[in-house]
Amino acid sequence: MLQAKLEWQKQSAQLANLLNLENNISLVSTDTSLVPLSLSVQAADTSGFEKRPEYLGLNAELKSFQTSKKSINQGLLLPKLRVGFDNGEFGAYSASLYNTYQLNAALIWTIPLGRIFYKGDLKQWNSKIALQQNKVEQFKNEYQQETTSADARLQIANEQMKFAKDALQLTAEAMNQSIERQKLVTVKPFEVFQAQQFYLKSKVDYLKSVSEYNKAQFALKVAEGESL
Repeated sequence: MLQAKLEWQKQSAQLANLLNLENNISLVSTDTSLVPLSLSVQAADTSGFEKRPEYLGLNAELKSFQTSKKSINQGLLLPKLRVGFDNGEFGAYSASLYNTYQLNAALIWTIPLGRIFYKGDLKQWNSKIALQQNKVEQFKNEYQQETTSADARLQIANEQMKFAKDALQLTAEAMNQSIERQKLVTVKPFEVFQAQQFYLKSKVDYLKSVSEYNKAQFALKVAEGESL
C-alpha cells in the first residue's frame, strides 16, 4: 500500500506538471471504482486522417506552396504599369521659359532569361511541393500504422480484461471456500493467507486490465482524430 501511495504521488505530480498547475496542488480521483469505459470508438477509417490536425497543417502548407508557384508562373503574363508626371519650366535658350506639364505611362513585361533557359525558381518550388507531398503521404502511412496498432491494442486489452475477470471470480470463490474450511478447522491458516494473496493479485491484475482497456479506447480515438 505504501508503494502504491508513492506511485500515486509521482503520477499526480507529473499530471500537475503537464497541466501547468501549482506545485502544492495534489490531484485526487473522485471515482473510487475503476470500471471499463464504453466510448463510441468507430472502426478504423482509411480516410480518418483528414480529421487529424497534423494532416490539416501539412495540407495547408502544401496548398501555400502550390499557390506561390502559380503566382510566379502567372506573374510573367501580367505587365507592370508605370506612370510618370513632370511639371517644370521648359523652352529654348533664346526664348522665354514657360511652364510645361508632362505625363508618361508605360506597360512593361519583364521576362527573366533564367526563367526561359534554366527555370531555377520553378525547380525550387517543384522540389518544395514534391517534398511536402512526400510528407503528406508519409503521414497517411503513419496514420494507418497508428490506427491499426491502436485497434489491435484495444482488442487484446478487451480479451485480457475478460480473462482477468474470470480469474478474479475463481480466486474469490477459492478464498471464500478456504475461509469456510477454516471455520471447520479443515484447513491450515497459511492456506487461507495464500488464497487471499491470490485473490488480491487477481484483483490488481483485473484493475490493470481495465486501465489498459480504457487507455486503449482513448488511444484509438486520438489516432482517428475524434473529439475527446
